[in-house]
Amino acid sequence: MASPNMAKLKDMVHSIVASVSAEQLGMTKLNTILWFSDREAFLKFGATLSGDTYIRRPKGPVSASLDDAISSLKKEAVLSVSEQQGEPKH
Repeated sequence: MASPNMAKLKDMVHSIVASVSAEQLGMTKLNTILWFSDREAFLKFGATLSGDTYIRRPKGPVSASLDDAISSLKKEAVLSVSEQQGEPKH
C-alpha cells in the first residue's frame, strides 16, 4: 500500500472543495473527482498526484486517506463539513 503525500492530498481536496458549491459536492463526488484526477496523472506520468490508494466500494472508489486529510483541513480551519441527507457535505 503506497503512503500518500498528505500535503498533496490536502491540496487536492481543498482545490476541489473551493471550486464546487457545497450543494453539489458530497463525499461520493469528492472521492470520484480525486480518483479520476489520480488516474489521469497515473496514465500521463506513471504516478498519482496524491500517492494514495483507493478502495473499491459500491458507489465508486474511495481514497484510503481522505478522512485523515479532511480531519487535518478541519483542524486548520480551512474546511468545514456539514451533514445533509445523511452524507457529509463540504
